[in-house]
Amino acid sequence: MVKSNITVKKRYDDVTRAIIIMIHNSSEAGHLITDFDIYTQLSKDQLLTKSSINTEKELESILKKIVKADNELRVLKSKDGSRHYYTIRYMTEAYALILFQKRGNRKQFIAEIVRQNSIAYPRPIPLDMFCVKPFELTNQEVMESLTLMSKDRTYRDIVQTTTSTQRVFLYSSHHLEPEHATMLAEWFDVGRSNNP
Repeated sequence: MVKSNITVKKRYDDVTRAIIIMIHNSSEAGHLITDFDIYTQLSKDQLLTKSSINTEKELESILKKIVKADNELRVLKSKDGSRHYYTIRYMTEAYALILFQKRGNRKQFIAEIVRQNSIAYPRPIPLDMFCVKPFELTNQEVMESLTLMSKDRTYRDIVQTTTSTQRVFLYSSHHLEPEHATMLAEWFDVGRSNNP
């Protein structure tokens, strides 16, 4: 009986270690990892057994314990109930939130980023920024989203301004005045590099 308990504990420890490694590797690669991804990988690695865990419910319980015990691990919960994990050792909370928001509605994602920047910094966002990391949308996805947003009252505050170099910036008219947004965009695009 003692030997059996030791075997169960070793398998549980192996599962726990494998989960932590998956979260770390995923974060280091610049990705969030979901509970489903973890369950799938544990199954592939044949770490799911009756003596460790054999249901997603048991995995959820183990993940809660791991996050609670490790102060570097974080979880983001989706409306659909899925959980997305990362470690602050390799990823900031802001970066993780961008990756998390990106998984949802593209229009809402763009609007939230624009509004957050208009409120917090305050600054307009270059349109082309949505095509690079961590956003990584295609130009077509961005343009399609902006077209749909222009027809939706929910996004009426998302406005464009163009600099003297013809670079387009987005800002929220609820949080930045048009003249101020235009001046800031010009500064970020042209003035800052001309005035080191």
